[in-house]
Amino acid sequence: MSNLDYRNAVDSFVESENDRLKAQIEEKAENGSIYVEIWQRDCDQVEATSLAIIPAKLSEFTNLEESVYESAEGAVSLAILTPSQYRSWTRTIRDRRAEQYNY
Repeated sequence: MSNLDYRNAVDSFVESENDRLKAQIEEKAENGSIYVEIWQRDCDQVEATSLAIIPAKLSEFTNLEESVYESAEGAVSLAILTPSQYRSWTRTIRDRRAEQYNY
């Protein structure tokens, strides 16, 4: 595969992922907003979820994603929730190191 073919394949993949994300945002939007669950694990192995409510735009989601990744101390994940998932959402916190050492 040449460099140009590789670049075209990457561009095509990114475009299809953006289309998929736009469709998901459109499908799950409510009153012009989307609900985004953020899961993070910090360097001390504490896992927590939080919630962000942002305008239902791809640019807003990517800005949130970049902000979360820039401040991450460990693994992170973002998920767009449906309105019903948002209404039943509860914050979770889990300290894996405390569990490991029984304190």
